[in-house]
Amino acid sequence: MTSSKNRIIQLNSSVFRFLLAVCFVLKTTTDAYNQSPPETEIFLVELDLPNRSVSVPTNITQHKGYDNQPSFTPDGKALLYTSMRENNQTDIYRYDLKTQQTTQLTSTAESEYSPIITPTGNYFSVIRVE
Repeated sequence: MTSSKNRIIQLNSSVFRFLLAVCFVLKTTTDAYNQSPPETEIFLVELDLPNRSVSVPTNITQHKGYDNQPSFTPDGKALLYTSMRENNQTDIYRYDLKTQQTTQLTSTAESEYSPIITPTGNYFSVIRVE
């Protein structure tokens, strides 16, 4: 397994505890004609710096396919990510850290990648592939 992309949010400023989202590549294809993305999963890990401890990783996506590019919301309550499901195109999903529920945010004919909350906090932007 290889690590893909990391994003960190601070959970508690007084004790320096952080939540880290890490993507791991589970399976890749070596077929030059099959250019599908690798099978990846997103895991959450809590880092407790004062105690020098790391929690057990929690897989928040748990399905076959491409799950990648996690981005925490500015309030630290959720993260957005890109996921390719059965239809072979990517959409944006939101994972709520408190309820542990996933909500699909986009469902378009095009693929969306790299979700980021805008500076106002009212919207999110994506890279869209037509």
